[in-house]
Amino acid sequence: MSENIPKLVQDDCWLEPYAAHINWRMTHLQEHLLDIKERSGSIEAYATAHKHMGIHYHPAEKIWSVREWAPQAKAISLVGDFNNWDASLHPLTQGEHGIWETTLSEKTLKHGDLIKLRVVGADDSQLDRIPATIFRAVQDETTHDYSGQVWQPKKNYVWKNKFDPSSVTTPLIYEAHVGMAGEEPRVHTYKEFTRDILPRIAKLGYNVVQLM
Repeated sequence: MSENIPKLVQDDCWLEPYAAHINWRMTHLQEHLLDIKERSGSIEAYATAHKHMGIHYHPAEKIWSVREWAPQAKAISLVGDFNNWDASLHPLTQGEHGIWETTLSEKTLKHGDLIKLRVVGADDSQLDRIPATIFRAVQDETTHDYSGQVWQPKKNYVWKNKFDPSSVTTPLIYEAHVGMAGEEPRVHTYKEFTRDILPRIAKLGYNVVQLM
């Protein structure tokens, strides 16, 4: 009988009422991992897809690459400031595995350009979407609409803190919600978070904090 009880539940009797659901989640996870391996080759390749997908500048070739995974789309075009949001000018071509892509000359895009993908869906709907792996998105102060933004500054950001982030070779990430991190039923401040919560996170052994 114990063979069907997850080790997690065996170690914590308070979880016994949820043993069946925990088993289901663990089985579901293994199925997803197998699917990822079949489609991407490895979990590492899957997790670093953003290095290949999205919008990237390639200085050696002096081109931009644009890639988006949308297997059910009928058409995709890149629109933005650079082409006056005209979907007829820069269409993507559908390739293998549902990936749409195109290449653009060096001068087509520039740092700060606002961009989106105009997607014609399987139902013939036409919607503008931010690329799934965009590195930066900004909100229009008037319309409150979000757009992706090309981020390719001529000078790279200079790290100003004494701590060197490259020293973290194996990130152990703690997801934190600053406003709700405290004990009291109110929105807590960043100052309270740094004073009361960060030391507890560090004591647990985490070396990276993801702020939500």
